[in-house]
Amino acid sequence: MTGSDTPISTEMDPFLDAIASREVAPAGGSGAAAVGAIGAALAEMAAVHTAAAGQQGDQVEGIGERLAADRRLLLELADADARIVESAFGGTPDLDRRTHEQLVAVPLAIAETCLNVLSGARELSELSIDSVGQDLQTGRMLVTGALRAALATASGNLDFLEGPARERLADRVTAAENAAASLSDADRRE
Repeated sequence: MTGSDTPISTEMDPFLDAIASREVAPAGGSGAAAVGAIGAALAEMAAVHTAAAGQQGDQVEGIGERLAADRRLLLELADADARIVESAFGGTPDLDRRTHEQLVAVPLAIAETCLNVLSGARELSELSIDSVGQDLQTGRMLVTGALRAALATASGNLDFLEGPARERLADRVTAAENAAASLSDADRRE
């Protein structure tokens, strides 16, 4: 149950029904962003409980604030992805240059935001209280999945582009992929 005693299924059903419908949007990018936001919320919760326990107060609160901002951004990006997918593939497709760029830029922004969340969650894992460790780990796993999905979408959508825009966005995709690989390597060493 949520804080207002509304069943979670009641709150999530409309979004999940929209994904499962015949409509083109929301789709994969929106789903990845929503999963990333859930993961960020779990990490944020770990920060809230750790700070409440008096552990590393200011530092943990700062991490929690960054995680909250990233969670909100991921939800905004879920909406942005739905809009761009609808624009590109909906009833009256609009596949101009800007739309093609946004088909890469929005999922790439989702991936980059997921990287920020993972960085904050990593910092937090060294400071958090034991009772939130599993929630934090679950959050990290969800965000990692969202990151991988968003990178796959951004990379796949590069095929829609050519010229300088493609090169610029391909460089950002590569940088995000490298950052994701570095985080994954660091996690394996833990």
